[in-house]
Amino acid sequence: MKIKKQLIVFIWGLCPLILIAQDYQSGYVFEINSDNKPIPNVEIIALKSSIANSDDDGHFRLAFRNKKGGEPILIDQINKKGYELVNKEDVQNWVFSMKYPVKIIMCKEGLLAESKRKYYNIGSDYYKKRYEESIAAKKKQLQKNNITQQDYLKAIDDANQELKKSQENLNFYVDKFSRINKDELYGTDKLAIQLLEEGKIDEAIIVYEDSKILETFIEKLKQRDNASYNLRVMAPLLFNQVDLLIQKNDMYSHMKADSILHAIAKSDTLNTTYTNKYALFLMKEENYSESFLWYKTTLLSAKTEEQKKQILNDLNTLYSKIEDNGLIEKYKYQIDNLMK
Repeated sequence: MKIKKQLIVFIWGLCPLILIAQDYQSGYVFEINSDNKPIPNVEIIALKSSIANSDDDGHFRLAFRNKKGGEPILIDQINKKGYELVNKEDVQNWVFSMKYPVKIIMCKEGLLAESKRKYYNIGSDYYKKRYEESIAAKKKQLQKNNITQQDYLKAIDDANQELKKSQENLNFYVDKFSRINKDELYGTDKLAIQLLEEGKIDEAIIVYEDSKILETFIEKLKQRDNASYNLRVMAPLLFNQVDLLIQKNDMYSHMKADSILHAIAKSDTLNTTYTNKYALFLMKEENYSESFLWYKTTLLSAKTEEQKKQILNDLNTLYSKIEDNGLIEKYKYQIDNLMK
């Protein structure tokens, strides 16, 4: 009887521990366009979770009870005096994952509005110039009697409607472009911003929309518990798309290939096939510094001596392409330390 009582007391003592068992979603808060500068003391309030605050490294944890992978995380507030949320759309699409951390991007108050004004002025100038050129061309046609007065007036009306529609679209895309974090610019995002700052707003919009389809797909895969399985199924198709893009041999296609390979490699940095393919691509693109970093990542994840030998051979090929002997020695020193 005494043993039974002791057992009951022991089990009862465990009950609070069982009741408070929690699942954690980790995350980080960074400042936009700052080389990933962490922001401390940000308050994150999620429904059915205790309030979390970011530490000096920008890290925070949201505690949930019985939260399953893939379930949505509903954020009520993200607060820090003097700052505003940048990646609002990403935060609204968070799903719970104990494997992958989430990310909050913030900026100082007023910076978003400033960026929007800048990009709006670029786009507005572009559309006004196109409008004026269109009207001038129709006026010349009218003066040469190539079109009637009625056709001319209709052309002006059409041009006005097109200008109005373009400016309405501009408001939408200006907000999107202002929220792009330049610390995370790869491939097509980088090209979109480059085109925008050159005043090529229509081309920037096309590139942006094209890239978001793939990035959204990859991000959704990363946030699910069966992400590894889905990527194994999809990776061959995506790699095939990369091969086709590279064959086109133009800047946009190569940047899109970069975006695909980077997204896949980043989704599972322990998969040496993914990281090695991206490292090799970067080497062929003559981006040697980034290529070295991804070969280094691949080497850290390599499990067999055969894999390590192949990576070291690839690194020797990389060294042969670098002209700076000091940089080669620096890279070799880092690899030697890894192999110890």
